[in-house]
Amino acid sequence: MDTKVLSTGVRYTNLPENYVRPESDRPRLSEFSACDDVPVIDLGLEDRTQVVKLIAEACKSYGFFQVINHGVSLEAVEKMLEVATDRVL
Repeated sequence: MDTKVLSTGVRYTNLPENYVRPESDRPRLSEFSACDDVPVIDLGLEDRTQVVKLIAEACKSYGFFQVINHGVSLEAVEKMLEVATDRVL
C-alpha cells in the first residue's frame, strides 16, 4: 500500500484521506469554553532553564501555550495563517 504523508514534498490538491478524522471523532468546538489565561512563554529569556520550566508547567497544567519572541518574522507568521485558514474544497 502506498503511504501518503504530507512531509514527502508532494503537492496535494486535497488532503489525503488518512489525514481526515471521521465526523464522530472530531472535536465539537461549541462544547469548549473560552480560555482567558493561556500561558505565554517568552522564548527570548536568557535563562533557558526557566524557559524549559515554564514550558513544562504550561504543558502539565494546560496542555498548550503561546510563545512570544520566537524569532519568526511577522511575514512568515502571516503567510502561515493565510495557508492555515485557506479551505480546501
